[in-house]
Amino acid sequence: MNRNDMKGMPMEAVLLFILAKIDQYKGERDFFENKYKQDFYAVEHEAHSVKGKEDFQLEENLEDWEFAIKSLEYWEKEYHRLRDNAAVA
Repeated sequence: MNRNDMKGMPMEAVLLFILAKIDQYKGERDFFENKYKQDFYAVEHEAHSVKGKEDFQLEENLEDWEFAIKSLEYWEKEYHRLRDNAAVA
């Protein structure tokens, strides 16, 4: 579901949907932080500072992790924007 799919939905349902997305991406971010015992940027820096060694699983995990972080940021901004606009209306 994307922003266009949410048109016409009651605001409460939209906010609940967004909270579920936030929870999903927090879980994914936390999974990787627990797995690597560091934050994304530290792991990414270490992975890219080693020359001549490729770890395809790590690269794939970094892509998934970065997607989770960016998605979390997006949905948190959307939640606050919509909640704040609903409070004004």
